[in-house]
Amino acid sequence: MALRDGGLPAYQLTNSFRLLVVLFSIADTRRRTLYCAGECGHAQHNLPDPPRGAERSLSVAVGW
Repeated sequence: MALRDGGLPAYQLTNSFRLLVVLFSIADTRRRTLYCAGECGHAQHNLPDPPRGAERSLSVAVGW
């Protein structure tokens, strides 16, 4: 079990990355709910909904 620069075994790096993505997603959702409620001028918060099945395609491509 070789340790990398971060001190984690190689197999844990993927899990750590996934956890960070989930945490940032939760934090961003909370931030948008609290600070961008109603009319928000941020372009990234006014994107059209993704096409149906897009989430599944992403999860298959990423391997989740």
